[in-house]
Amino acid sequence: MSVIRRCVKNMSYAIANSRAMDGLAPGTVITYKTAPWVIGLTIANVVVYAFIIVMAAYMVLRARDAKRYPEKYAQPKPRKAHTEIPR
Repeated sequence: MSVIRRCVKNMSYAIANSRAMDGLAPGTVITYKTAPWVIGLTIANVVVYAFIIVMAAYMVLRARDAKRYPEKYAQPKPRKAHTEIPR
C-alpha cells in the first residue's frame, strides 16, 4: 500500500509544481468533469444496446408466434408470370 501512496504523492507533487498550476490563485479548488464526448458516447452505447435487446426479444417472440400460428406466416403461392398476347 505504501507504494501506491508514494506514487500518488509523487504525481500530486509533480502536477502542483508544474506549469499546469501557473496563474491559479491560492485556495482555488480544481474540479474535473466528464468530457461531453464521453457523455455522448455513453448515451449512444446505451441506445445501441437497448436496440439490440429489443430486436432480440422481437425475434424470440416472433419465432414463438410463428411456431404457434404457422398459418399467419405461410409463404404466399408464387403467381404465374404474365404471358404476352401475340399480335
